Amino acid sequence: MGLVETRLDTLLAHITSAVSTIKSEYAQKGFLVPLLNSTDIHPMDLEDPSLAMADSMKTVDTACQELLATVINPYRHMVDKCLTLRSIPMTYCLPIFHPDNPVVHLLMKVIGHRALCAAIDAKIPSYLQENVENGLDVKTLSAKTGIEHRKLSRLMRYLTTKHFFCEGNDVFANNRYSMLLDVENLPNHIAWGISWCNEEGLAAISKFSETLHDPASSLSYSPWTCAMARAFDIPEGEDLYWMFAKSPGRELVLKRFGKGIMGLSESVGGSYTSAYPWDSLGPDAIMVDVGGGIGQACIKLYCRFPNLRFIIQDLPGIVDKARGHWGSNYPEAIDSGRVSFKALDFFKESPLEATHIYYHRLITHNWGDDECVQIFTNVRKAMRKHSKLLIHDFVLDEGFMQTHEGSSIINPLALNKFGFADDILMMVILNT
Repeated sequence: MGLVETRLDTLLAHITSAVSTIKSEYAQKGFLVPLLNSTDIHPMDLEDPSLAMADSMKTVDTACQELLATVINPYRHMVDKCLTLRSIPMTYCLPIFHPDNPVVHLLMKVIGHRALCAAIDAKIPSYLQENVENGLDVKTLSAKTGIEHRKLSRLMRYLTTKHFFCEGNDVFANNRYSMLLDVENLPNHIAWGISWCNEEGLAAISKFSETLHDPASSLSYSPWTCAMARAFDIPEGEDLYWMFAKSPGRELVLKRFGKGIMGLSESVGGSYTSAYPWDSLGPDAIMVDVGGGIGQACIKLYCRFPNLRFIIQDLPGIVDKARGHWGSNYPEAIDSGRVSFKALDFFKESPLEATHIYYHRLITHNWGDDECVQIFTNVRKAMRKHSKLLIHDFVLDEGFMQTHEGSSIINPLALNKFGFADDILMMVILNT
């Protein structure tokens, strides 16, 4: 047996073992693996997977990608890559449940093609969800969306090949992925993230190659020489939010960016409720969520660990939104004193002093080294002997590991593809 054949058998063994673990994880909680055509939100979609489950999902994804790249004709493989425009780097920001949910991987293949965005703009998932039992024939769907029925049929059939929607004789219905794009009835942010990637994200990435080759920007790490700044003519001294203030239809731009980032923040967190022994911190342990946005990272911890108290700190306007969000959805958290809010500019001020945990979630990847030093210097001033700093972000291996044909392991760099995608995204929109 040749080395390639041995490697293929190894990949199949990894896939089989990982799938077995996934099936076992479902069975331990009394569930079967959900059907692809199901339109019910599965209970396990709403919770953090165990570390074993998360690792197994990554293994299946990574091993399948290598398997496909090995066995498919390279010309066909590259044509598929070109048609699906996988160069857009925001590949993980869309799901509301977990980055290893297969919806992420499907979005990676569809987002650049704009087909999925066209379906979302036409509210097709919402119309289908209203007729969840029987679906809708294409002419009825055409009347609701205003899209000519033959073109609509072609659009929908393409999306079914990507496992969005299901179809029988020109009757279409949602499945467990497309129903998450129902912006009318589900409180999720996947669809907004897709729209942001397809509009502002696509405009920015279109300038990426220029910024790498232009002598005026190629050696610069200034945020005003990045692809996003070039695409939207952001003046030096202004930040990303200048684009929202000046863009036509700026309210929609700001809305989809804000909701898309919320989806990102929720999705890339991984199994953070089980990755740290939160319940060992003792009663009334205080966690400061530094730069915490509306405090979305605290929600799962608040619900699961009654021993914790939370202080959410961010810029004044953001803290006001956080207070409103918690007041509307978790008023008892504020009334009981378990969750509170305080404005903070982490470049100029220290967070509240002498708390147990200073939590920095998806903060450092937005900033260069000098800015991060300033942020953590201010945190250090607030810390005491019992305090701990938790940095929750991507860790990228600077080494290189190319798995050879006889290797028995999965390429660890490929397992971290979302981290490397985020690295490119930060270069495009912030030049960090």
